[in-house]
Amino acid sequence: MGGLDPVLSLLSSNRKNIAKEAATIIGQMASNNIKAQKNLHDKGAIKLLIEGLLKVELRPPMLYALGSIIRNYKDGTQAAFKQGAHVLIYDFLRDGGSTLRLKKKAVNVLGDSGRFSHMWGEWLSMSLKGDGGQVFSGLLSNENAEDEELHEKDSHISHHRLLTITLNPHHHLEA
Repeated sequence: MGGLDPVLSLLSSNRKNIAKEAATIIGQMASNNIKAQKNLHDKGAIKLLIEGLLKVELRPPMLYALGSIIRNYKDGTQAAFKQGAHVLIYDFLRDGGSTLRLKKKAVNVLGDSGRFSHMWGEWLSMSLKGDGGQVFSGLLSNENAEDEELHEKDSHISHHRLLTITLNPHHHLEA
């Protein structure tokens, strides 16, 4: 995977379009590619992408790239969790300024990671329990009620996580 270092360095470019494009390339590279996921993880891409998520205008492509790296990749999922990605992504759902597109991506990443990783799943269950599921149910407000894709993802995650809480009310987070 020659050329990975220069692409990673573009994630922190002051030119937002370049950073967005670099994130998109990384996301495409990592999608369903375990070798790319491992290389990107080893090169510190997860940390760079989480830092990029702090910049509002870069969030959608950065979240896409992060989701592609950690999806079904245990080491990446654990690294992202340890670096606080789960909290940041969940906060996107609470943020009234986040676009519907970003919220859909956030629901995807949280759902995929929650199903794949015990840490993410436990944390998501605890978070849903803590807020009574309001973060997810709030996504289905009047202006989003007709969005079938969002409704399906939201309902699936809420149902699965709440069922987990009901069946095992004594969850303990593992680091």
